[in-house]
Amino acid sequence: MSVQLRLRKLIWFIPIIAITFFAGCGSPSDAPTKEDGPAVPLMGKIEGRLTVDGSTAGYPGPSISVSGVEVHLAHDGTNFYVHARAESEGWISVGFNEEGGGMDGANMVLGFVDENDGAVVRNDLGRGTNHSEVGAPGIIEAIVLQDDDFMLLEFSYPMVFPGGNNFRVESLASNQVYSLIAATNTQSGDLSRPHSNRGKIDFQVE
Repeated sequence: MSVQLRLRKLIWFIPIIAITFFAGCGSPSDAPTKEDGPAVPLMGKIEGRLTVDGSTAGYPGPSISVSGVEVHLAHDGTNFYVHARAESEGWISVGFNEEGGGMDGANMVLGFVDENDGAVVRNDLGRGTNHSEVGAPGIIEAIVLQDDDFMLLEFSYPMVFPGGNNFRVESLASNQVYSLIAATNTQSGDLSRPHSNRGKIDFQVE
């Protein structure tokens, strides 16, 4: 079954409790530090799997704010989990690249709600300041929720990225620093439309 078909089922699973989940937040934790450098946010390690249901329950650290997108990160050693929430009526995306890297070569996951198809989540490769869909998407589970002016994207993904997609990094490894990219289009769900907001921040994998 394709990812998109699974997503269409998932979005209808929790519409009633979506507003409650939007209000959630992670508990504080100390961020690691680069050697002889400033503190960086942490993708904390958890025991067992997280349920991709739109809730921040189980994420070990506080959210990371990137250009108006509040992102929670976690991994279990095999897969990593992303919970992103932003004020948007269009699309939302989260990407990963080498330390200090931007969109070019980034592994990006984008979500929006289509009037006909419901929730749609895509795995793209960043190309310059644009992006295109990859041939071997790695998304395991995903959910997109939209309520008034807010959009939520949550997904799980293998720590080792699927090959053959020309991502600049092949995996997320413990004790390494990577770049987290977040972007939104606040008004249009058309992925061909440029972002309204985009930013990046380095983080470390526990």
